[in-house]
Amino acid sequence: LQMVATGAAALSPRLVDLVGLVVEGSERMQSLVNDLLDLTRLEQGRSALSFDEVDMRDVVAASAEATQPLFANKDQRLALRVPEGRFLVRGDSARLEQVIINLLSNAHKYSPAGTLIELRLTRSGGECLTSVRDQGAGVTEEERERIFERFYRSAQHRQDRRPGSERKYAYFPNSFRQ
Repeated sequence: LQMVATGAAALSPRLVDLVGLVVEGSERMQSLVNDLLDLTRLEQGRSALSFDEVDMRDVVAASAEATQPLFANKDQRLALRVPEGRFLVRGDSARLEQVIINLLSNAHKYSPAGTLIELRLTRSGGECLTSVRDQGAGVTEEERERIFERFYRSAQHRQDRRPGSERKYAYFPNSFRQ
C-alpha cells in the first residue's frame, strides 16, 4: 500500500480505487479496535482521566480542524459558533476532543451532502455547553437513552447500512447526555 500511496507502483485506476477501499476499511477497523480498547481501559479503571484546566475554545478548534477533511469530501460545511472569551473547564483535553470529534464524525456520516453542520460553544449559568447540530434524520425520543449503550444503533441507522457503530457515545455515558 505504501508503494501505491507514493506512486511507486503503477496500477490501473480500478485497482487504485480498490486499494483505496481497502485502506478506508482498515482505517475504520483500526479506529473501532482503538475505541474498544480505550473504552475497556476506562471501564476497568486502567485509564485515568486527567482533570486539568482546559479552555474549551481550544478543544473545539482542534476538533473542528481534525474533522475538516471529512466535511470537504462530502461538500458539507462546518460552522463554528464560539463567542469571545475563555471557556475554562476542568477536564481531560484529549478525551474531550475525542468526544467532540466522534460527535462531528457522526454528524458528517448521517447528514446529507451539501448541508451545514454547526459546532456551538455556549454558557448557561456556570456551565460550558458544547453542541453539534446537523441535518441528519436524528434519533427518536424512545431511542435517546439507548444510544449510550455499547454497540447500539438506532433503527434508522441500522437500515442505512453505513459502516461503523455508534459505540462512540459510550465513552462517557453519564457526562455527555444532552
